[in-house]
Amino acid sequence: QILERDGLVGPCAVYAHIAPNPAQDRTLLEMLRLRKQRTRAPIVVIAPAGLEPDLEQQYQDAGFPVFHETALGFDALAGHSIAGRVARFVDAQAPSDQARAAAARLVATDGDVLSEAASAAVLREVGVPVVAGQDATTLAQARAAAEAIGYPVVLKAMVPGVAHKNAAGLVITAIGDAVALDRAHATLMERTRQKSGVTFLLQPMVAAKHELIVGVAHQAALGHFLIVGLGGLQAELLDTVLLLPIALDVAVMRARIARSRLGWLLGDAVDRLSPILTGLQDLIRAAGSQIESIDLNPVIVTPAGDLIAVDALIVCRTQA
Repeated sequence: QILERDGLVGPCAVYAHIAPNPAQDRTLLEMLRLRKQRTRAPIVVIAPAGLEPDLEQQYQDAGFPVFHETALGFDALAGHSIAGRVARFVDAQAPSDQARAAAARLVATDGDVLSEAASAAVLREVGVPVVAGQDATTLAQARAAAEAIGYPVVLKAMVPGVAHKNAAGLVITAIGDAVALDRAHATLMERTRQKSGVTFLLQPMVAAKHELIVGVAHQAALGHFLIVGLGGLQAELLDTVLLLPIALDVAVMRARIARSRLGWLLGDAVDRLSPILTGLQDLIRAAGSQIESIDLNPVIVTPAGDLIAVDALIVCRTQA
């Protein structure tokens, strides 16, 4: 309250921990409720060591998102600062017909985690460039697909319930000829032979100048945020990840990326992010209440500066 008398009424980050007695926890929570009523500014609670589940739920119910990572908490506040207010779409534009069709696909899809093929179909509907693939479940299908696409190719095993295929050893890249394809197919057959519902997908191997991670994440009480950063080995060399409210004007998003270290590396390729940014924003307009996260990892920046996602994953929200 003393700070507020000097006009310091902006966003607030609160470090919380389990107090020596429950009364102190309740006191802090009540003081934060009163501040929110006075200032309407966003408040985030950062608890690196975690809180008792009941206490954490009380914060969430009061509209105070709880973060277990300090950097993520401040990134969320930075997103509010960029938007200048609680993030809302800057215009009244309705979702496109394509986005409405994509939302209908989500409703018709079983399960909370969409397969790569289903995720890619939804994203292509809104204009996000995603690499095409062909069914390669049988060896004959794989050989025919490779002949149609042309080597080198990538072979992926789609196992129900396994979201991150690469980490599970279900992706084989840089397959250069028919002999290597036969060997890769046999390897993935062996790795998945005790799994049911497995299908294989064959895609062209896309040459990469850079690899990006682009996606959308939902934070309780804050809304959806665009996430964009470097992927692959360069992520370790240039630790740059931007978190921007998805409701920002796409031109503003692009300008923010261009001014970052990531933009310095990408150069003119930043402009070619527009179809991805526009498509993701359009999809959230139409189906934000259904979507927990979208993960395009990686998005390949080709030597010519084109951008195309070679893997996609949509996770639906369990409750709106």
